[in-house]
Parts: sequence; C-alpha cells; structure tokens
Amino acid sequence: MEEKVGFKLNVPHVFIILAILVFLAAAATWVLPAGTFDRVENEEGREVVVPGTYKVAESSPVGVFIFLMSFYDGIIEAADVISFILLVSGAFAIVRKTGALDAGITSAVQHIRGGEYFALTILMVLFAICGATFGMYEEAYPFVFMLMPLCVQMGFDAMTGAAVLFIGINAGFAGAFFNPFTVGLSQSLAKLPLYSGIGFRVITCIILVGEGIWFTLRYAKKIRENPDLSISKEATEYWKNRLNSSSPESKMNLRHTVVLLILLAAMIGLIYGVLKYEWYMAEISALFLLMGIVSGFVGGISLNKMAEEMEKAASEIIGPCMVIGFARAIMVVLNKGNVTDTILYGMSNTVSIFGGIGAAVLMYIIIYLLEFLISSGTAKAAILVPILTPLCDLVGVSRQTMVLAYQLGDGILNMWEPTSPEVYSILGAAKIKFVEWFKWALPITIIWTVTGFILVVVAQLINYGP
Repeated sequence: MEEKVGFKLNVPHVFIILAILVFLAAAATWVLPAGTFDRVENEEGREVVVPGTYKVAESSPVGVFIFLMSFYDGIIEAADVISFILLVSGAFAIVRKTGALDAGITSAVQHIRGGEYFALTILMVLFAICGATFGMYEEAYPFVFMLMPLCVQMGFDAMTGAAVLFIGINAGFAGAFFNPFTVGLSQSLAKLPLYSGIGFRVITCIILVGEGIWFTLRYAKKIRENPDLSISKEATEYWKNRLNSSSPESKMNLRHTVVLLILLAAMIGLIYGVLKYEWYMAEISALFLLMGIVSGFVGGISLNKMAEEMEKAASEIIGPCMVIGFARAIMVVLNKGNVTDTILYGMSNTVSIFGGIGAAVLMYIIIYLLEFLISSGTAKAAILVPILTPLCDLVGVSRQTMVLAYQLGDGILNMWEPTSPEVYSILGAAKIKFVEWFKWALPITIIWTVTGFILVVVAQLINYGP
C-alpha cells in the first residue's frame, strides 16, 4: 500500500493567484492617483528613476477588456525570457536523456568506497553545482531511487539520502551564480549585465553549501553510530528491503564521459562569452542548443528522439512560462493605469525610513515570505523585480543587492515549502513523511535564513554591483 506523505494544503493554482493579483492591480488603477517619475540613462546605459521628480499624471483606469488583454500583452512582453527558458530546458532534456548525469554521479560514488562521509560530501557538492548552474530541482526526482539505497547501504538512513539530494540542490539553488531561471531571469528584468557580480555569489554559494554539508554530516554520523535516533525509521526499513532490486544500474561509458566533457565545455564557454563578449539570452540559448544537439549525437540519440525530448521538456516548462507572462500582466496593467510610479513613490517613502540597509533587508523579508503564496521563483521574479528595480534607485539599494535578496529569499524555503509539488514528489518517492522532513530541515532553514540576512547586509554595505 502506498503511504501518503504528510498533509497537503489546498491552495489555489498559481494561475488563479496571479489572475487575482492582476485583477487587484486593475482595481488599484481606479483608486490610486496616477503619477510618473522622470527617468534618465545612467553611465552604464541603464534607465533609472530620478528621485524627487514624482508628479501627478492623467488618470487612466483599466477596464474589463484591457484587463483581459493584459494576459496576452504580458506574454508578448516576456517573449524573450520565455524563449530562452524553452530552448535551455530543451537542451538539458537531451543531455539528461543520454544518461550521462545519472551515470556520472553513480560513478563518483562507486569510486569512493570506504570513504562514506567523503562520498556524501562529493555528492552534495555535485548536486549543489547542478542547482547553482542550470537550476536543477524537479529534475532531481530520478536520483531518489539511486541515493536512498546507496545511503542505507553505507549505514545511514533514508533521511540522510533525502538530505544529500535536497540540501545539496537547495544550497546551490539559493546561492546560484549561473542559474538561468533565477539569477539570469532576475538580472535581465533588473537590466543588469547577465551573470554579473559572480564573485560574491560564488562566496554565497560556498557558505550555504558548507553549512548544509556540516548539518547533514553531523546528522549522518549520529545515525551511523546509533540508528535508533533516526527520524525516518519506516522509510529506512523500506529501502533496506529493496536494496537488492534498487541498486544503481547506470554505469559510465565513453559516451557518457564525452557528454559530460561537452557539458563542462559549454559552462566554460558560457563564462567566457558573458565576461568577454557580453553575451545575453540569445547567444546563451544558442550555446546550450548546440550543447544539447552535440551531446545527443554523442549519446547515440537520433534527431527525432532529440526533437521529442525537446517537445516533452517544452510541455513540462510551458506552465512556468505562462506564469512569467501572467506575472508580467501585473506590470502591464499598472503601467497602463499610470500607477506604477505612484506605488513606487509610496514604497520609497516607507522604505527610505529604514535607510539603505534596512530597505535591502525588508526586500529580502518580503520575497522570503512571498514563498508561502507563490512557490515559483520565475513568477516571483516577474512580479517583484520590475517593481523593486526602480525602488532600488530611489532608496539607495544596489540592483545587484536586490537580485541577491531575491535569490536567497526565493531559494531558502524551497525544500519544505508546503505548496511545492516538487517537494511532495521527491519525499513521496523517498517514502519520507512531510512532517518528518519539516522537523529535520527546520534548523538548517533557520541557519540559512540568518546567513541570508547577513549576506544581504554585507552586500549593501559594500555597494554590491554593478
């Protein structure tokens, strides 16, 4: 009999939540006075708000038909970002189909027999890199069936296996430096050079990953010494009974090795292209598309199969893509009603009371708490970044600090956010109850939350840019 995982909150679909927000934005155009700020182009070529230039404008409330049109307009305005996400997701779907990622991780574990704690550390670092570079999250689902029996076989429990996967990916995701779905998206919306400020982000990622590894190994050592202290005894027993049939079958071969080298070359090319030639979404999507096609040929995948994998990836990612468009509709409505700058004016007057550091921390808290309402990182970026970007210019917070606050606020709660389907799918596959995971993960979540607070303060103090 299949075991149900914890409890599940009956929350509205994200489309409904966003539609309500668009409706509220339209209603605001009938209540708030219209107004505008002057904007100028700074020395870096970015359009910025000029503080102190707010003035009343002609009122233009949004009616029913304009409200309905805003969803179409939002998708059109977000077409560049949506195209980028579709192409990058398709390229990585081809790479995953070759089996190289699964085989690479399996091979890494098999070559570290006798060094169990070192093996856990290496695995967590590998998953963190995946989360920090191409935003691996729901793609981690298949690794559950490899990690659970491996960790139990090494003398740990099922919770340790789930932690290696969740903590590793989540630390990398929250401290990402090349994730196109968080850092890339938010920087593009904030009109920042793509993947700029990488140095501080790498430091952020190392700190979060280090804390996660320490917390996980501390628990793993305790369980290995005294299995009775395990939080997930039922799940551990389940995987012990399946050890023989669940042993990993993926083995590294020459094709896998070459595909992983191609992936590495693409990552190096990405760094070089962005830093040397200021590549943006079009160039980066072309690079990853080339990576996917070449990897497919090397992995023995036919052109038809590659096309099918890209189509499948597109069907899986079309929901988040529509979320981006729906979220952009909020800004479409506010701009048509000429109340965007009115909201900015009110927020700047409020936030400015706290000063630059207080404003940066307040942004971090707002994004953090919004995770309970909207779990999608792309949706939060599309909603908040266009509003927070000019607000940064008004209150003296660097845009790069705001992007850092966004990725930390979005990423830290991902691994036990109660409305996330990814959390339930992975925990369900691992046979771990949600309440067990919540109890185990709460301390590291608190540690990461405090760390995020400190990092945002430091970023603002050093005027993290550009």
